[in-house]
Amino acid sequence: MKRLTGLVLFALLTLPLVAQTAESPPRYQWTAIPCAKWSCALAALAEADGNLFVLVLPTKSSEHPWVVLKRVEAGSIEGPLDETFSVECFGGMIEASSRYSAIDHVRVPMMVTTVDGGMLVVSLSDVNVTRRRSVGH
Repeated sequence: MKRLTGLVLFALLTLPLVAQTAESPPRYQWTAIPCAKWSCALAALAEADGNLFVLVLPTKSSEHPWVVLKRVEAGSIEGPLDETFSVECFGGMIEASSRYSAIDHVRVPMMVTTVDGGMLVVSLSDVNVTRRRSVGH
Protein backbone atom coordinates (compact mmCIF):
# COMPACT_ATOMS: atom_id res chain seq x y z
CA MET A 1 0.00 0.00 0.00
CA LYS A 2 2.87 2.36 0.79
CA ARG A 3 4.36 1.67 -2.66
CA LEU A 4 1.10 2.41 -4.40
CA THR A 5 0.69 5.62 -2.42
CA GLY A 6 4.27 6.58 -3.26
CA LEU A 7 3.73 5.91 -7.00
CA VAL A 8 0.50 7.91 -7.05
CA LEU A 9 2.18 10.79 -5.24
CA PHE A 10 5.15 10.64 -7.64
CA ALA A 11 2.82 10.64 -10.66
CA LEU A 12 0.85 13.59 -9.32
CA LEU A 13 4.01 15.59 -8.74
CA THR A 14 5.74 14.82 -12.04
CA LEU A 15 2.73 14.98 -14.36
CA PRO A 16 2.62 18.80 -14.38
CA LEU A 17 6.36 18.88 -15.15
CA VAL A 18 5.93 16.54 -18.10
CA ALA A 19 3.06 18.67 -19.39
CA GLN A 20 5.19 21.81 -19.12
CA THR A 21 8.10 20.30 -21.04
CA ALA A 22 5.77 18.98 -23.73
CA GLU A 23 4.85 22.55 -24.65
CA SER A 24 7.35 23.85 -27.14
CA PRO A 25 8.63 27.38 -26.69
CA PRO A 26 7.67 29.87 -29.38
CA ARG A 27 9.94 29.75 -32.41
CA TYR A 28 11.17 33.00 -33.84
CA GLN A 29 12.29 34.21 -37.21
CA TRP A 30 14.03 37.40 -38.23
CA THR A 31 12.66 39.59 -40.97
CA ALA A 32 14.54 42.21 -42.94
CA ILE A 33 12.87 45.36 -44.21
CA PRO A 34 14.93 47.51 -46.58
CA CYS A 35 14.88 51.28 -46.21
CA ALA A 36 15.94 53.74 -48.88
CA LYS A 37 16.11 56.66 -46.42
CA TRP A 38 17.11 57.16 -42.82
CA SER A 39 13.61 58.46 -42.02
CA CYS A 40 12.20 54.99 -42.83
CA ALA A 41 14.69 53.31 -40.48
CA LEU A 42 14.09 55.92 -37.78
CA ALA A 43 10.32 55.41 -38.01
CA ALA A 44 10.80 51.65 -37.53
CA LEU A 45 12.89 52.31 -34.41
CA ALA A 46 10.29 54.72 -33.04
CA GLU A 47 7.53 52.19 -33.67
CA ALA A 48 9.59 49.49 -31.90
CA ASP A 49 9.44 51.59 -28.72
CA GLY A 50 12.58 50.11 -27.18
CA ASN A 51 12.06 46.52 -28.35
CA LEU A 52 15.48 44.87 -28.05
CA PHE A 53 14.70 42.64 -31.03
CA VAL A 54 14.49 45.46 -33.57
CA LEU A 55 17.80 46.51 -35.11
CA VAL A 56 18.69 49.04 -37.77
CA LEU A 57 21.87 48.44 -39.75
CA PRO A 58 23.61 50.48 -42.42
CA THR A 59 24.43 48.56 -45.60
CA LYS A 60 26.78 49.03 -48.53
CA SER A 61 23.85 48.90 -50.95
CA SER A 62 23.19 52.16 -52.77
CA GLU A 63 19.55 51.18 -53.39
CA HIS A 64 18.90 50.14 -49.78
CA PRO A 65 21.34 51.91 -47.48
CA TRP A 66 19.46 50.78 -44.34
CA VAL A 67 17.88 47.52 -43.26
CA VAL A 68 15.55 47.02 -40.30
CA LEU A 69 15.76 43.60 -38.66
CA LYS A 70 12.85 42.42 -36.51
CA ARG A 71 12.46 39.20 -34.54
CA VAL A 72 8.90 37.93 -34.74
CA GLU A 73 7.20 34.74 -33.66
CA ALA A 74 7.18 32.24 -36.53
CA GLY A 75 3.84 32.09 -38.28
CA SER A 76 2.69 35.48 -37.02
CA ILE A 77 3.38 37.33 -40.27
CA GLU A 78 0.52 37.73 -42.69
CA GLY A 79 1.09 38.46 -46.36
CA PRO A 80 4.22 38.26 -48.46
CA LEU A 81 7.60 39.11 -46.98
CA ASP A 82 10.01 41.53 -48.61
CA GLU A 83 12.75 39.36 -50.06
CA THR A 84 15.30 42.09 -50.77
CA PHE A 85 17.51 40.84 -47.92
CA SER A 86 17.84 37.32 -46.58
CA VAL A 87 18.42 36.67 -42.89
CA GLU A 88 20.00 33.42 -41.71
CA CYS A 89 20.13 32.53 -38.00
CA PHE A 90 22.95 30.63 -36.33
CA GLY A 91 23.57 29.50 -32.78
CA GLY A 92 27.30 30.16 -32.77
CA MET A 93 30.13 32.20 -34.23
CA ILE A 94 31.80 29.36 -36.14
CA GLU A 95 28.74 28.49 -38.24
CA ALA A 96 27.85 32.15 -38.81
CA SER A 97 31.36 33.16 -39.84
CA SER A 98 31.62 30.18 -42.20
CA ARG A 99 28.40 31.21 -43.89
CA TYR A 100 29.45 34.87 -43.96
CA SER A 101 32.73 33.93 -45.66
CA ALA A 102 30.92 31.86 -48.27
CA ILE A 103 28.65 34.71 -49.44
CA ASP A 104 29.73 36.66 -52.53
CA HIS A 105 30.77 40.23 -51.66
CA VAL A 106 28.30 41.55 -54.29
CA ARG A 107 25.52 40.50 -51.90
CA VAL A 108 26.94 42.87 -49.21
CA PRO A 109 26.90 40.36 -46.33
CA MET A 110 26.76 41.46 -42.69
CA MET A 111 27.16 39.42 -39.51
CA VAL A 112 25.41 40.55 -36.33
CA THR A 113 25.20 39.26 -32.77
CA THR A 114 21.74 39.65 -31.24
CA VAL A 115 20.74 40.38 -27.65
CA ASP A 116 19.77 36.74 -27.06
CA GLY A 117 23.23 35.54 -28.14
CA GLY A 118 22.23 34.37 -31.59
CA MET A 119 24.14 35.21 -34.74
CA LEU A 120 22.55 36.59 -37.89
CA VAL A 121 24.00 36.70 -41.37
CA VAL A 122 22.19 39.28 -43.48
CA SER A 123 22.77 39.73 -47.22
CA LEU A 124 21.03 40.82 -50.38
CA SER A 125 18.99 37.95 -51.77
CA ASP A 126 20.09 36.11 -54.89
CA VAL A 127 17.17 37.58 -56.83
CA ASN A 128 18.52 41.12 -56.49
CA VAL A 129 22.09 40.11 -57.35
CA THR A 130 20.83 38.37 -60.50
CA ARG A 131 18.81 41.45 -61.50
CA ARG A 132 21.75 43.77 -60.91
CA ARG A 133 24.13 41.60 -62.97
CA SER A 134 21.69 41.32 -65.90
CA VAL A 135 21.02 45.08 -65.91
CA GLY A 136 24.71 45.94 -65.63
CA HIS A 137 25.81 43.78 -68.58
